[in-house]
Amino acid sequence: MPRVLVVEDDEELRETLYRALFEAGFDVVTASSVEEAKELLTYDHQACVVLLDLRLGEVRGEELLEWMRSHPRGRSTPTIVITADPNARNVPGQTALLRKPLDVDRLLDTIALHYGRLLN
Repeated sequence: MPRVLVVEDDEELRETLYRALFEAGFDVVTASSVEEAKELLTYDHQACVVLLDLRLGEVRGEELLEWMRSHPRGRSTPTIVITADPNARNVPGQTALLRKPLDVDRLLDTIALHYGRLLN
């Protein structure tokens, strides 16, 4: 079953994403901080797609993305950046960028596309 790690500090949005992805057939794991996400990625050896918010309180999502790309297992992990920032264009290491508010169908298509690439 495809696994998605949702890294989002807004509890309501995190839960909404969890429900939408679970109902779409994904195995969903959530983290509310960069540190929590690092722990999950370090000890969870299943391939996954990461859905990463850029604004995570005091530590920005870019730090997690940089950390992931510096580790052999994380270099190829598809990472979909989600942001409400209308000026965000290209975050180094991102696989895709989606703007909030999220279109669920587009999100599901983007995840499926990049998860499929993991399997090939």
